[in-house]
Amino acid sequence: MKSALIILPLDEFNIIERFLLRLENEYINIGYLPYYDKYTINFFMLKYLMYINNNQGNNSIIINRVDQDNDITYSNLQNCYYFSRKLCTKDMILSIMNSQNEILEFNYLSHCRECVLRFNDFIFCGAYNIIEKHKDSNKHLPCCYYNADDCYITNVEKYNVSELNAHFYFLNGCNIGDFNQSIVPFNYTVVSNLIENNAISIITSASIKTGNIAENILAHNLLNNGYTAGQIEFQVNKFLEYSKIETNNYFLLGDPLFRKLPNSFEPKYKHKKILGNGTIIVEFNSIQDETYLEISIEELYKNLYVNEISFDKRFYDIKNNIYYYFSKNSKDESQKLIVFSLEKFSVDSISIVISNNDTVENQINEMLKYLDKVIFLRDHFKLENLLKGKIIDIENNLKKILSSKNYNFSVKEFVNTNNVVYKLRIKFMQIFKDIFNMITDYTLKYQNNFYENITDKRTSICKITYDNTCSNCHNITLMTKYSIKTTRKTYVRTSIKCYKCGIIQDVPNFKIGIRGYTNLKFDINGNIINVLELRNYSNKKLKLFISAICIDSKDVFLQIEDNEIEIDPNESHIVKLFVKPTANLKKHYYLTVFYIMVDGDFYFVSNTLSYI
Repeated sequence: MKSALIILPLDEFNIIERFLLRLENEYINIGYLPYYDKYTINFFMLKYLMYINNNQGNNSIIINRVDQDNDITYSNLQNCYYFSRKLCTKDMILSIMNSQNEILEFNYLSHCRECVLRFNDFIFCGAYNIIEKHKDSNKHLPCCYYNADDCYITNVEKYNVSELNAHFYFLNGCNIGDFNQSIVPFNYTVVSNLIENNAISIITSASIKTGNIAENILAHNLLNNGYTAGQIEFQVNKFLEYSKIETNNYFLLGDPLFRKLPNSFEPKYKHKKILGNGTIIVEFNSIQDETYLEISIEELYKNLYVNEISFDKRFYDIKNNIYYYFSKNSKDESQKLIVFSLEKFSVDSISIVISNNDTVENQINEMLKYLDKVIFLRDHFKLENLLKGKIIDIENNLKKILSSKNYNFSVKEFVNTNNVVYKLRIKFMQIFKDIFNMITDYTLKYQNNFYENITDKRTSICKITYDNTCSNCHNITLMTKYSIKTTRKTYVRTSIKCYKCGIIQDVPNFKIGIRGYTNLKFDINGNIINVLELRNYSNKKLKLFISAICIDSKDVFLQIEDNEIEIDPNESHIVKLFVKPTANLKKHYYLTVFYIMVDGDFYFVSNTLSYI
């Protein structure tokens, strides 16, 4: 041995021991590296590796992320490594591209994402002492910190890292790691990988979400399971395309080919169960010592979606997130489900339901339609403040789901999103019920037809036709389409009016069929009469709210037998009404309205009751 480098903590550094050691080994060149923390030792090792690799005639560039808040705190606004955006020049990039045999160090703000995949002037802020020359008192932060619109990188040509004539080493890079302060474990940082000769970190781009390192975790799992560099790049890009985290292509830093192992993933603990409705259940068992799972899906084609994920929640560690995606083979259209995690799976088994139907997205879209319906009712009926507050909470929950989209690839977010959607559905149903009851109470109090009033006052007629058939007496009726505007969308209400039997009725959408009965009569003793037939034409069970109010007189007691009902698909329900007059009621015809709410859709039917 001709030389040695002794690395030890500063508090263990002893000058006397160092002197004695050199005396005992006078023919060995001994160097010492005392360090304060991991940052010191790894920063030195990175620079050491840069010098070693610099004999190929290219530049070596170390890129250091600077935490702005910490930097300002420690330096007391005296030695910040930033300068005015106006001093950035395209010439700086060109000089780097054309220069040779230099080792340069650049710094960039932690909030600047563009510098990681696309090089621009900002990361060259540390070149040639420009900062020291152009400091402006304490205000030498980049302009984009103060004003995002004044960003130089949007106005100049951008360069790929591969276009620059240099070797790049990222220290404290976004999503790559800043040692003790990073969410990325040290073993996953570029520095540690360079030291161990297995650099594999992914370069991330400007729009990547802060704190999301799923692509790095996937790359390491693929590497450990024998995938080559090209295969890793391909799979990472497939994951990013599936998850919609990013649309740019990704590439690797370093050479991962030091691993000689072939694909080592064994299929012994995976199982597929094919259901008759185009659904596959994939089960992985005995996975507590694994971080990577994969299984081929040849039974289904086109786009695949995860519909359900189940596991024993007692053992699930929420901090150890599990990711998943589908990778499609462009040659034969076959697909592969890949599941991976940073640490060993905290559950022993996991079951995943797969189909071509994106049930999660469909449920979210259904919640958005529910919100449209609630807003429609809110805009046309004065609601209590408590109810308005509940609607605002629902809007915020939906915005949070839509802004994240992490449920497309994260097990934790998938489970959370399903739980939120389930709770939102319950909240919507309760709000629909509350609004329906408020409208019913309003009509009872004021003997006022709520829905007809808002149609007359706030709508415009789109179309009138006279060749329609009444669902009650089958006579030719008048059909009118009204356009009702709200703050979110415009609704079209279709209503028929029969001049023979006198019924006025909304024409519902395809979900539900409404048919009224004619010759509705009651006497002094009170009667139970059939007033409506409701049929479910949808493919799911429907819940309905029904109420009846006599508009012409308060001396008619009306009671719906079942004011909340559920109807199975392709089934019907007869609405029964108990009618009893008071002693003051005169024998006559009395106009009665029926309110019906189905899945948040509000329908109106009016008919006459005859007191005999």
